[in-house]
Amino acid sequence: AIAERGKRFNKEMRDLDDIQCQMRKVGTAHLMGVLEKYDILPVMNYKFGDHKDCPMIDMEVWKTFFTQGVPDGCWIGCNMACAKGVDDFELRTGPYKGSKVIVDGPEYENAVALGSNIAVFDPRDIIEQNFYCDTYGVCTITWGNTVGFLMECWENGILNAERTGGVVLSWGNADASLELLHLMARGEGFGVTAGLGVKRLKDMFIEKGWGDKGFLTDIAMENKSLEYSMYLSKESLAQQGGYAMTNKGPQHDEAWLIFMDMVNNMIPTFENKAEALHYFPYFRTWFGLAGFCKLCWNDVEPANNAEQPEPNKVPEHVDNYVAIFKAVTGREFDKEEMIKMSERVY
Repeated sequence: AIAERGKRFNKEMRDLDDIQCQMRKVGTAHLMGVLEKYDILPVMNYKFGDHKDCPMIDMEVWKTFFTQGVPDGCWIGCNMACAKGVDDFELRTGPYKGSKVIVDGPEYENAVALGSNIAVFDPRDIIEQNFYCDTYGVCTITWGNTVGFLMECWENGILNAERTGGVVLSWGNADASLELLHLMARGEGFGVTAGLGVKRLKDMFIEKGWGDKGFLTDIAMENKSLEYSMYLSKESLAQQGGYAMTNKGPQHDEAWLIFMDMVNNMIPTFENKAEALHYFPYFRTWFGLAGFCKLCWNDVEPANNAEQPEPNKVPEHVDNYVAIFKAVTGREFDKEEMIKMSERVY
């Protein structure tokens, strides 16, 4: 069963990836141009959904930076090989200035958080921030949200050079983002403040009387003290629910619904959206329970998927997971039991 399903999936990757997501060439960064086209790419702290300079960091640009034709950095035997990297990248700042390094990524989330969300459209600036976030052990989503929040505060007069210790946090200032990142890593100056993250920064500014409480609450992109992942959900009720109703806060591990809602229009009714908000958090939680990668579920789809019942669930690939789980464990198992397993721990 495992060999048969693997053979089928390998054929899908070989035949369909180049005309679908191009995961083997660009990984999740393929989303950049698609989401910008639909006006749901976070720009300037989620204020906008696109920008005239977005083509400077779209999929075709990243394809030229990524090393091609090498085994995956996630698992060497993976046919999708979507974990991309940049080789021989020369750093211009920080403790490794002048060194040529290997950079893991950027993935979609990194490219947006460290790019369009802070109005940075030079791919090299994004790659450098990506490297130092990895090196310092800082989440790129958290950092991109934090810098976006601080830049919006700067642009609205809430922050100034006196309050930031001279760091000029204007939109698009990649040097300032990097300087702040290095300051935080060294435990110095305004970097210590930036290290608080969006929720505690917002609370601190309100307590100090820096800016209007309502405005600060509106621009602080956090929920349950966690920073938002990189999808503009203002017109997607499904993704709004996905962000607000998850256990961990507004990440997309449990309910990544923006694409099926806003791009493919697979859940047009309130009933469809409600069912998606019930099913997908359980379904996607199951990947973690079983130790499976989720990208083989819907980042390439069977050619006839649109003709299937409930195409948003990619039923043939759900059945792949069922068959593999049964073969490995020897247990009776079906797609209904899959959801029940997640319900027991959710």
